Amino acid sequence: LVRTIKGTQTELDGPEGVGLYSDKKELFVANILNDSVSVYPAEATGNTPPKRAIRGKNTGLDWPYGVFVDESNLELYVTNLKGDSILVFALTAEGNAVPLRSIRGVRTQLAHPEFLYVDSARNEIYTANSRGDSITVHHRLAYGNQAPLRVIAGPKTLLRSPEGLTVDQPTGRILV
Repeated sequence: LVRTIKGTQTELDGPEGVGLYSDKKELFVANILNDSVSVYPAEATGNTPPKRAIRGKNTGLDWPYGVFVDESNLELYVTNLKGDSILVFALTAEGNAVPLRSIRGVRTQLAHPEFLYVDSARNEIYTANSRGDSITVHHRLAYGNQAPLRVIAGPKTLLRSPEGLTVDQPTGRILV
């Protein structure tokens, strides 16, 4: 079954990343043009307004792009294209919420981070950096200007402006 959420009441504006919180049946959408993350019932369709939204100066959202719902730790991860950062919110965050933590700064090696994957079992965040032609791997609890645990980059990787990625849980293989 295909559902479409669209219309003026949705408050969608340049929707990019989408994440599903299956336990609570909520859909998270990053809106790049109004610096927000909208939250809808998973069954929403048509001109449905969000049940809540994360937006405002305190959020640090600056062209949010990718979202990842970490149900194990009840956290929402959001990449910022302009801010070259990753913001972490409580899954219940709304309004002008302050992130629980953020990863940003030169040492992080984030460069136009698009999509990300959080591996709760391995406590790692994998981020596709389209401007850096790289995948950075940070500890799940990293914050501030912390360097990644490792970086996957270079001519042998054949990475060129990677956008999406996922991790095969049983093997730990990163699929880009």
